[in-house]
Amino acid sequence: MLKLLVIDDEKDFSRIISKEYVPMGCEVYIAETGEEGLKKFAEVRPDIVIVDNKLPDIAGVDVVKKIRADGNDVLLFMVTVDREEHVLEAIRPYQVDKYMKKPFKLLELKDSLIGLMGEAIKRKKELGA
Repeated sequence: MLKLLVIDDEKDFSRIISKEYVPMGCEVYIAETGEEGLKKFAEVRPDIVIVDNKLPDIAGVDVVKKIRADGNDVLLFMVTVDREEHVLEAIRPYQVDKYMKKPFKLLELKDSLIGLMGEAIKRKKELGA
């Protein structure tokens, strides 16, 4: 079973992820702030983290930095409404696996997330989990 962690203060976005992926057998965890997201990350050790850059406390880029600073190779998916060049430059050193600029179509999100889920399943098989 894949674990997804959504770190986004937009409740509708988080609900969409839950509604779409829980029936597919995923466990979906939700955090509305960066600090809450980091705490949940440590607790549940998700396979995929979807993080918004615009959070009420710390930027998603800083969440990514903290996750990577601990040597975690979790799959990271950044979403943002910020200027694309600015965010892409900031996340470049931290191996973000997928990036999407809001607003986007639900089908685009789904396609990207399905690709990451396939990668997460492959990693689990390689680790024998």
